[in-house]
Amino acid sequence: MKNLIISIIFLAVLSLCSCGSSSDDHMEIKDESHLENNIHQEQAKKIFNSIPDPAVLTKIITDAQLEYRFDILNDPMKYASYNLEQDKALNLGVYGTDLSYASMFEQTQECLTYLKSVNQLCKSLGINGVFDENTSDRIEANKSNRDSLLTIISGSFAQADEYLTKNKRGNFSTLIIIGGWIEGMYIACNLTLDSKNEQAANELAKHGETLISIIKLIESYESATTEVEKLKTDLKILEPFFNELNKPNMTLDSKISAINQLNIKLIEVRKSIIK
Repeated sequence: MKNLIISIIFLAVLSLCSCGSSSDDHMEIKDESHLENNIHQEQAKKIFNSIPDPAVLTKIITDAQLEYRFDILNDPMKYASYNLEQDKALNLGVYGTDLSYASMFEQTQECLTYLKSVNQLCKSLGINGVFDENTSDRIEANKSNRDSLLTIISGSFAQADEYLTKNKRGNFSTLIIIGGWIEGMYIACNLTLDSKNEQAANELAKHGETLISIIKLIESYESATTEVEKLKTDLKILEPFFNELNKPNMTLDSKISAINQLNIKLIEVRKSIIK
């Protein structure tokens, strides 16, 4: 079994940015946007529902004796180079994925390093008091408990989303999900290619449906910017590669070849995000 599935846990963190809060306040933005928000939450819920149970992921890590790979993650010190708000939101998603990945492997020091990057981007976006010193202390105190670490991280992202939604900045939640999904798929492809594990390849193939949900998530915002529309175009380019991966009766070699082609395109999209 391979780490493809582990990377998908990061979507749990990021999907909570859209469906983690169900309070009335969360939806009371303005009457005319109520339908838009319902559609947004419905698509985000589909993304969330595609994620395996964390207990399953923990068992996969243990049984397969998977190794942590820092080399495929985004440089945590690059956060200061992201100046545009869109870039900050996208890379908040990227770093959220990397933070979750590090936590799954109980890499406490790197968790704290990525937490700093996430905290700085949150501050730059005006989201204060979420990934702060208190969060660092909680991560340190729970460094030996993967489930607790992921709960802390996902809860913090849910708080960040609540702030964005209440302040009519819902598009940023979508950008966070996009950045996190791209990073998760990139990590997933690399680790699946390393392992050449068929079950991992099959799990990765399922995320063609997740991709469709993410595209619909973008389309649920009528006020999407030109930059967000560009992201939608980039994501649509990935669809044929997932279609190829989902062809019936494929051999493992054929699946690995299709994943390799998908990864080449993912690298291009990812580069445009992490710059």
